Amino acid sequence: RLCMAEIPAVGSSPLPPPPQPPPPLAAPTPSAAPSVAGASSLKEVDNRVPDFTGRWLLSRIEGDFHALMVDVGAGWWQRWLAKRMNYGIGKVGQDIEQSGDDFTIVHQGGRCPATTAFRVGAPPQRTGGPDGAPMLVMA
Repeated sequence: RLCMAEIPAVGSSPLPPPPQPPPPLAAPTPSAAPSVAGASSLKEVDNRVPDFTGRWLLSRIEGDFHALMVDVGAGWWQRWLAKRMNYGIGKVGQDIEQSGDDFTIVHQGGRCPATTAFRVGAPPQRTGGPDGAPMLVMA
C-alpha cells in the first residue's frame, strides 16, 4: 500500500502528522435520528465528497513492495534501482486537480511527468498510467 502526504505550501511548516481516521459511524437510532429536514437516513445527511486537490508526496510504503514489483514483471535492474532509491519515498509525488467527479493527476518523480485523467462513476476509461503507458481505469 502506498501512502501519500499532502505537501505544504512554500514557506509553511513541515508536513503535519497524518490525520487519524474518523470513528466508524454508528447505525442511527430513534434517539439519534438525523435532524436535517426531509432526511430519512444518515446516508442522506452525510453526503460530503472529499476533495483530493493538492500536491501529494509519497511518505511511506506498507507491505513488501519488492514482491509487488516481481508480481508486475519488473526486471531485476528496475527492482534494484527502486530499492536503491528507497522506492521513491520523499521523492515521488502527484499533483491532483479535482472538479466534482473529474480527476487529473500529474505523476512527478519518474523519468518524466505523466498525466492520468478520469471521471469517477463513468464506464471504464482509457488514460495514461503513472509510467506514461496506456491503462484502463474504473473508478
